[in-house]
Amino acid sequence: IADIFDVVLGKGGKSAGGGGSLVLLDELGTGTEPAAGAALGASVIRALADGFRHRGETSMVLATTHQGELKALKYEDGLAAEHDAPVHIENACVEFDEQEMLPTYQLLWGVPGRSHGLNVARKLGLEEGVVQSAAALLGEEHEAANAVVATLEGSLGSYRRD
Repeated sequence: IADIFDVVLGKGGKSAGGGGSLVLLDELGTGTEPAAGAALGASVIRALADGFRHRGETSMVLATTHQGELKALKYEDGLAAEHDAPVHIENACVEFDEQEMLPTYQLLWGVPGRSHGLNVARKLGLEEGVVQSAAALLGEEHEAANAVVATLEGSLGSYRRD
């Protein structure tokens, strides 16, 4: 990550050259305890956005993640307010066929991905009591968030078919 900041943001005499930059970060925030990974990932995205903004540059960061906190960055105030270069954060996910329990590889722009772990575990035969216990540990807030995303996916699917 330090090298990304050096090259992309032109620190330490290094520079990616003029114009915009495209930064690809795969599974940002993994490989550590989930809360720490989410905090580091959010800070990296914010730092890159601030660096691009201060340079007056339109650039793009594409970050893949399973971290719910990173998916929520789109909704935070202040990331796009009152700056020289606009900062826009958008969500996207790969559509998931709930019947087949497989990805369709169709990109759903504007929709954060949701977790299918419990449904996949159930389909693979994990004891129902264990799945229900996991659902209880996740809590009602997680289930409500998944329901909202499912509604967005359904609306987008309807729109695409029309």
